[in-house]
Amino acid sequence: MAKVTFEELCTTSRDQLEELMKTGTKPTFASICGWEFAGFNRLAFHERVVMSILGNTRFCKCFFVDKEAHGDVDRTNAAAVNALPYLKGYNLKVTNGSYTDPWTTVPNEEKPNRVGRYKVYATRNRPGANLYPHGVFFDYRQPENNLFSGSTIDDYMVQPDAENPDLLLGKAYTALGIMTPSTFFILKRHRLHDR
Repeated sequence: MAKVTFEELCTTSRDQLEELMKTGTKPTFASICGWEFAGFNRLAFHERVVMSILGNTRFCKCFFVDKEAHGDVDRTNAAAVNALPYLKGYNLKVTNGSYTDPWTTVPNEEKPNRVGRYKVYATRNRPGANLYPHGVFFDYRQPENNLFSGSTIDDYMVQPDAENPDLLLGKAYTALGIMTPSTFFILKRHRLHDR
């Protein structure tokens, strides 16, 4: 696998992104737990218009231990974190902008808006085709979510460069009745998760 950068993934073709989704490796829970990743949706023009209006062109994905279910597992204990059945997470709202602009959460950095809660599994946890068995699966079917916060979304995520756990690539599918449109998202390690 050739070395790739966040900036390159943000501008590469959808065909190349799909190839990387097929050849990427599964990120370990230990490599993402306790971190926030800055995310950029790789959108076609018409999608970019809609997502800009909704304020969803960029985001942060957060990953952490479900303390209610699994206790106080130390995020730095890789063996313990990798043995968990899943991680929890949510997205943080971020100002619209380009992939080169700073990631600033809204309404502010101290208490950003949290949306789209999910559980991350090492493989698809629900019935249906496991489209990327070598990627992790995001289950957005959580009680806190609704149609506008992600309840119809399924995400898969891979590590496109096996040597770089700071760069991730995902593909989101939205179930809309007879249609299931998809979009790619690119993530780079941003900061420790504490909000």
